[in-house]
Amino acid sequence: MTEDAGLGRRGSLLAIGGLAGLGRCIYRHRPLERTIDVRVWLTDGATEYGQLWPRVEGYLGRALRDARESVSADFGGRVAVDREHGHGVMTSGEWPGHVVAGTVGLGEMNTVDVVSLLVTDGAFSATPSAAGALSFAAVGGARLIAKMPPVGETATVVDVTRPALATKVLIHEAGHALGLHHRDGAVTFDDRQVVSPMISAYAWADPEIRERYLGSEWGPGGNIAPVDAESARISLEFSSESVGKIRSYRGGLLP
Repeated sequence: MTEDAGLGRRGSLLAIGGLAGLGRCIYRHRPLERTIDVRVWLTDGATEYGQLWPRVEGYLGRALRDARESVSADFGGRVAVDREHGHGVMTSGEWPGHVVAGTVGLGEMNTVDVVSLLVTDGAFSATPSAAGALSFAAVGGARLIAKMPPVGETATVVDVTRPALATKVLIHEAGHALGLHHRDGAVTFDDRQVVSPMISAYAWADPEIRERYLGSEWGPGGNIAPVDAESARISLEFSSESVGKIRSYRGGLLP
């Protein structure tokens, strides 16, 4: 399963299409006490779902607050894009290009590191449906995320449903924008086999896909057993490995 871009493709995102403008940006390290603002924009199509923003704010906010107190999820605004496709607007350079060109306002960046995340109405059935790289991410599945119950009515571990999978991808790509990789996730191998957001559905994919995205330990002949998809459950909070990295996050892009 490849609902988002792979590690290799993420590494090449900065050289694709409209991302050439990122050459004007400088990667810098900041003190740990700095606030990180995960700024979320919605495409025109995504704004058609009235419950979308409360669900994004709720689920993403809960996952981030559990990871680090100085991380927030805030609404950035509405954005018109050429395509309602979370993966397409990233790999084409369209979404990062908007941010770099200043067509979406980031506000004051002297005290806040801004991670820019776009939610689109792209089809969740067509994979990959999302992509993330350092400081930028975009996801599809807006209509599915909007169908999730309010976060206050939902446990952090849920059954595998399409709305839950789309919400997990939202958290997954925010994690990539904060510098996380797939191997920063974890699976609890008990009677429920709980899969954290960064490991994703790759845990029950075909052996070759598991090896490609999770490493040789998960691939053919690896020493980590694959997840039984029938027994799998999804965690909507980051694993302890991911939490540790988010707590030490000191990076971002400044113009």
